[in-house]
Amino acid sequence: MKSLVVTLTILVAGLMAFGVQTAQAATLVVDDDGLGSAADCDDGTLGFSTIGAALTAAIATDTVLVCPGTYTEVVRITLDDLTVQSTGGAAVTIIDGPHGSFPGTSHQVLVGISGDRVVLDGFTLAGTFTDSIEDDIAILSDDVQILNNVIVGPGPPFGGALDFGILVAGGAGGVNTERALIEGNDISGINHAGISIGGSNESEATTVRNNVVHDNRTYGIAMDRNAPDNLVTGNEVFSNGKAGIYVVQRSWGTGVGGTVVRNNLIRDNLDRGIRFRGGGGIISGVTIELNEILRNAGDGIRVEDPFGANTVIDNCFEGNTPNGVNNTAGGTFVAEDNWWGAADGPGPVGLGSGDPVTAGVDFDPFLDTRPPCGLPVAFFAVDIDIKPGSDPNSINTKSNGVVPVAILGSDTFDVNDVDVSTLAFGPAAAPPAHDLSDPLTLADHLQDVNMDGFTDLVSHYRQKETGLAFGDTEACLTANLTGGGSISGCDSVNVVK
Repeated sequence: MKSLVVTLTILVAGLMAFGVQTAQAATLVVDDDGLGSAADCDDGTLGFSTIGAALTAAIATDTVLVCPGTYTEVVRITLDDLTVQSTGGAAVTIIDGPHGSFPGTSHQVLVGISGDRVVLDGFTLAGTFTDSIEDDIAILSDDVQILNNVIVGPGPPFGGALDFGILVAGGAGGVNTERALIEGNDISGINHAGISIGGSNESEATTVRNNVVHDNRTYGIAMDRNAPDNLVTGNEVFSNGKAGIYVVQRSWGTGVGGTVVRNNLIRDNLDRGIRFRGGGGIISGVTIELNEILRNAGDGIRVEDPFGANTVIDNCFEGNTPNGVNNTAGGTFVAEDNWWGAADGPGPVGLGSGDPVTAGVDFDPFLDTRPPCGLPVAFFAVDIDIKPGSDPNSINTKSNGVVPVAILGSDTFDVNDVDVSTLAFGPAAAPPAHDLSDPLTLADHLQDVNMDGFTDLVSHYRQKETGLAFGDTEACLTANLTGGGSISGCDSVNVVK
C-alpha cells in the first residue's frame, strides 16, 4: 500500500505542476456599456452589458457585480453559490421590464432563483405587470438570501392578477425550499402579497427580518399552509389593504406550526393587523409576541376559523378598531399577559378602557404596564476607559470614593448623543454621582481624555454602589441615546476589596 500512496502523491503533484487545478471563484462585472472592473465601473475593462450574460458565463461560487444602471431583462439564477450584488445600491441599480418564464414555476418572474446558497443584494425591482400571476422574486431553492432590495409594484389601481413581491414556495415536482433569509428590503405596491411563504410545496424555516412592507393590495407578509418554523421579526408592516400579517392553514399541507412573529411594528393596516385563518385546517403552534399592533382597522388580531394551541403574549394593542382581538371562530382564544393600551386592561368584555376584546378571548391576566414591544431598539457597542490613565484599573468597593468612567468619542460616535439620565455602571447599575442633567456640570465632564481630537464623556460612580465584588475582572456601562437606541461598553477592572 505504501507504493500506491507514493504513486498517487506523485501523480497529483504532476497534475498540479501541469496546471490541472480546480476552478477558482471569479468576479464578473456588469455595466450597461459592457465596460468596467470591480475597482471602477467607469474604466475600459471588458465586462458584460447584461446580468443574464454574466450569469451565463459564471460558474458556481462566482460573484456578479452590477454597476449602476437600468437593466431591462429577466434574471434567471440557476447555479449554486452565486452572489449577485450591486456596487451602488438599490437607488441606482434597477432591474426593469416585463416578467418572463422560469423553470419550476408556472408564474412569470422578474428574478427567478433555483440555485442553492444564492445572494441577491442591493437592487430596485420595478417590473411591468400584466394579467398573469407574476413574482418580482421567486425562490425555489435552499439557503437563499434576499438583502437590501427595493421592490416596487404598480400600485393602485391594481389589476386583476395575483402578484407577489417575494414568493418563497418551492418548485414544481415537489421541490421544497428551506432557510431563506429575507432582510432589509422595502416592498410596496404589489397586487397581492409583499412577501408570501408556502404554497403547494413546503417552504420551511424562512427568516423575514428588518423589512418595510407597506401599501400592498392584500397582505404584507403571508404564511400559507406549507410554511412551518418561520421567524418574522423586526419588520414594519403598514397600510396594506387587508392584513398586515396573514397566517393560514388549509385542510392539507404541513402547516405553519413553529412560526414565531416577534418584535414587529404592525400598524395602520386597512383590514386587520394579523389574520388567523384556518381555511379548512387548524392553526396551532404559532407564537405572536412582543409586537406593537397599532391602529389597525378590522381588528388588531382576527381569528376566523378553528384553532389549536397558540401563544399570544407580551404584545401591545393600542388604537385598533373595532377590537384588539376578535374571536369569530368560537371556543376560547388565549391572549393572556398582553398590554391593551390601558393599565386597567381591555373592554368591553373586560372592565378596562383599553382596546376591546370579544367574547371567547381569554385576556386575564393582562399587563398593567407596557412591555418592550415593537421594533428592537438599536444597540451600539462603544469604547469606554475606566479610570483613564490608570493601569490596572483598581477598585476598592469599601472606599467612599468614586470611580471615573470615560465614554470615548470617535469619528462614528458623538458622546453628545448620550441620554445622561440613563447612565448606569456596574452590576448594580449605579447612577452617576453628579447631576449631569445640569448643562454647566455636564460641560465640565466633556473632555478629550485620550487626546485623539474627539470629545469624551467622563462620569463618576460611587464605588460602593457599583455592585462590583472582589475577583471581578470586568465592568460595563450602559445608556440610552437621545435619538433612540442604546450603548454598552466594558473595560477591565481589578477589584481589590
